[in-house]
Amino acid sequence: MVLVLIAYIRVFNFDFISWDDTAYTIANSSVTSISFGHIKEWFTSFYIGNYHPLTMVSYALDYAIGGNQPTIFHTTNILMHAANAILLWRLILLLSGDALVALFTAIIWALHPASVEATAWIAERKTLLSGTFSLAGLIYYTKYT
Repeated sequence: MVLVLIAYIRVFNFDFISWDDTAYTIANSSVTSISFGHIKEWFTSFYIGNYHPLTMVSYALDYAIGGNQPTIFHTTNILMHAANAILLWRLILLLSGDALVALFTAIIWALHPASVEATAWIAERKTLLSGTFSLAGLIYYTKYT
């Protein structure tokens, strides 16, 4: 986690990207407050052509904590990326039985440039959440088998 925080330290100062960050977050009235109607909307509506209700829930929670400040949204993405690295470490440990191999794999994945887009771009939280559920599912499947 420390390596991820060090690698992404500059992201904490980034603003919203004009493409679609604001459309998903602060310019989206269903995210700026949490209500039963908004929860229903998150689970029944598409946003910019995508259906991802858990992403919308996470944006609403971020907005409730930090308002329209991009730092809280970036912080959540970075913490999610670090959590995914830990999940990957756990999966590789289960598969290989070698803690050093698992650690090396997780560090390489966490610091690889291919992960930057999903981590630094607020609108790509859906990718981080997908990774979380995929890795958790693979861990539980590996334990099952």
